[in-house]
Order: sequence, then C-alpha cells, then structure tokens
Amino acid sequence: MKKANDIPLVIKNPINLLRVYLPHIYKLISDSKKMISRVEKSYSSRLRSVIDSIEQSGVFSARTTVFDLMWEALEKNQESIIFLRFIDSTVRQLLSAINQQLKRQVAKLCYKMIVTFNQYDSQYKNHFAEIAVINKILTDTRFRLLQIEKEMANGKSFDFSISNKGEENLVEVYNIDFNIERLKTKEGFHLFIETRLTKKLNEKLVGLPVPYPPNITIPVLWGEIVRLEPFEPVLDAFTPHGIVGPFMMFAQYKAVDGLIKYDFSTVKAFLEIVKKIRAGNNRSKN
Repeated sequence: MKKANDIPLVIKNPINLLRVYLPHIYKLISDSKKMISRVEKSYSSRLRSVIDSIEQSGVFSARTTVFDLMWEALEKNQESIIFLRFIDSTVRQLLSAINQQLKRQVAKLCYKMIVTFNQYDSQYKNHFAEIAVINKILTDTRFRLLQIEKEMANGKSFDFSISNKGEENLVEVYNIDFNIERLKTKEGFHLFIETRLTKKLNEKLVGLPVPYPPNITIPVLWGEIVRLEPFEPVLDAFTPHGIVGPFMMFAQYKAVDGLIKYDFSTVKAFLEIVKKIRAGNNRSKN
C-alpha cells in the first residue's frame, strides 16, 4: 500500500481521478461549477482520511465508495479498473439514447452516485443500479425515458418514469442484498423477497387514490449468482403479477480470453449462462 508521500500527482487534486477513470461522467458534470466544487471537497476530505489511515496503520481499508474504487484502480487492482470502465461505459450508452434535457437529469444522478457517502456508508450501488436499469430498458426502442425522480401527490417519488406506446409507467428500482446462507429453503427465500417488495411498494403508494398509476418495481439483487439457481422458480413466481419486473443482477465473470468482464442483465439470463457452462464442462469430461 502506498505511503502518503508516494501518492501520485494525479490525485494531488482528487478531481483528476474522475478525468482518468470516469471520463464521461466527468464531462457530464463539468459544466456545473457547483457539482465540481462539491466533488472536489468530498474527495479531498476522503483523500485526507486515506492518508491518515496509511500514516497511522500503514494500510487503507477501502469501503465501497466510487472514490475507493478509483483508489484501488491506482493500486493496479484489475477488478476495480474494469468495473470503473463498466460504470463509465454504461453512462456513455445511456447518454447516447436521451436528449439534452434528460442528460441534465442523468448528470444529477451520476453526481449523487459519486459523492453520496459518509464515514460509514455509501449509496453508489443504489444510484448505479438506477442508471443500469434505465440503460437496459432503453435498449428496447419501444420505451422512452420521460423523467428521473417522478414525484407523486403523496410526496413520495418513483426513481423514473417511462413511456410505452404513449402510456406513462412509473419505475422503482429496488436493490436487495441477500445472504444466501440464511435462506435455506425456497419458502424462506420467497417470504424474504415478498416481504421486502411489499414494504417497498406500500411506502410508495400510501395516500394515493385508487386505482394507482401504472407502476413496476424492478428488483436488483446483489450476491452470489450461482447459488441462486435452486431459487429460480421463486423469482419466476413474482413476475406474472405485472407489478414486479424481471429480477436483475450485476455479474462478474471471466470471458473465454481469461479477462474479467462485468455485465448487467436478468438473473434468468445469467443462470442460463451458468447452465451452459456447466453442460459444456460435463461434455468435456465425458
């Protein structure tokens, strides 16, 4: 781990980290002096904490903030470097599919993603999941992004709204971290998911008149994908009801060339890949 006096010049001004590792996000927010100033202040404070940690104990225990990912990239951590590229390329793809007004809304979302952290917690996963879901939806040309952060009459807001054949649909992205070790049965997993989704939906719709506006919740799972395979029927049970979209997931895997890859898609699609890999391995053994 680096000593304080070994810190590269690229982060003597920490905003340079954005230029290097997240260039499209940097370009997106660079027109706002207020955003850039806040990023500089947040990252300078975080850098001081990093330096203090290294000077006091000789090590820096990274937490899951975007700044920490960039710090690990400076340390030549390939997973962090590739994941940062994945974040930036996802934003680039999204920007190519929307107009200038919506780009300003995406800029605010990206801004939240890179600065929403404190000494104990970071919300970057939540914000990146929203970006990834919007980007995935817009790959289907039937859909059009209308607004990010759609506020309702009850004071609550959905993450964004989309248009499908002229009809507005509200979309909420719900991140679920799961510990598969605690979910030993399909019934337990079903109850876990149902409880979380019901609570989330009730919080959004409370106080609104019936019938509720068309809406859908898209769960994004964070955990070990391979170990979800026994619970695949549980996930399938939710989607026919129309208010829960396909379960989505970020996946890290090694491609044929041996390089680490990141992707964002449905859990079902990833599990199909797992099954094909297993089948291929079994054939090669026979």
